[in-house]
Amino acid sequence: MARLKRKTASVPFPVKADNRADCVRWPWVQAIRSYVGSREPDQLRFEMGEGAAGISEIVPEVGEKLPGLEPLPVLDSPERACFRLFDSITTFLKNAGQNQPLVLILDNLHWADQPSLLLLEFLAQELTSNPLLVVGTYRDAELTRRHPLTHTLGELAREPLFHRVSLRGLNEEEVGRYMEVASGITPPRDLVEAVHTQTEGNPLFMTQVVQLLAQEGALSPDFSPSGRGETAGRGEGDAWTVRIPVGVHEAIGRRLSLLSERCNQVLTVASVVGRSSSCGCRNSWRKRRQPATCWRYWKRRSQRGSLKSCRRRWGTTGSPTF
Repeated sequence: MARLKRKTASVPFPVKADNRADCVRWPWVQAIRSYVGSREPDQLRFEMGEGAAGISEIVPEVGEKLPGLEPLPVLDSPERACFRLFDSITTFLKNAGQNQPLVLILDNLHWADQPSLLLLEFLAQELTSNPLLVVGTYRDAELTRRHPLTHTLGELAREPLFHRVSLRGLNEEEVGRYMEVASGITPPRDLVEAVHTQTEGNPLFMTQVVQLLAQEGALSPDFSPSGRGETAGRGEGDAWTVRIPVGVHEAIGRRLSLLSERCNQVLTVASVVGRSSSCGCRNSWRKRRQPATCWRYWKRRSQRGSLKSCRRRWGTTGSPTF
């Protein structure tokens, strides 16, 4: 009972869990189901031990592989039922890792429900000396201060074995290598530069752009930008113009739909101004705090043909200065 109190104090279980299925959701069910399918019954029975019956209630494949499991007694509170299930899953993963090093991958944790995140916190406390590596991926842009994963990350950061790896966009050389592997040819240097500039090495955006280029035949050995009709002059030669695929538009649109109308107005203006600007719009914005005023300012400048000269003067690279 002392051990139970210590764990329940550090990992609060959801009081609204009406059954064991409410304690653990899809990320864990999917991972356990995949593992169960690859193990022999005797080995699986040894690894799960007495917790097999409880795990079979959320992963039916366990009961199919281990017939004859005795039903567990009903506990008097949802919290105790969740603790028993969490402890059964944790014991199972620790035992499985003793036979051979085990890697557990939980993808898209920003979509995970709170009970699944609580199980992750529970498991993290038990990994001090076990050959088990848990890898969780998430999009930091999806998180807010009130997001359940934000709290979980704070709890995990207290664990000595926790390590956060921040993924950034690919550099120009890596983009070129990906295009070479995807197309089977060495892409022109200026095309690689155009793709990297347009996507900033974002893997999702870059993959979609490269797929679009492949569909248009732009990655064939005999293709040149002069035959596209979509190029802009650069010195004496032709420059590649990379269009944004529909899938990228949709991905960005979904993210923008989560923001307020005022924030979308600000981003609309910023998309025209560029990443960095010292033009009059910035001072106007700071004084009046009116995005619509800035939008009208830049609309008048574009109509007068002075927008391009302003962007050439101040550049379009660097960090946003708004």
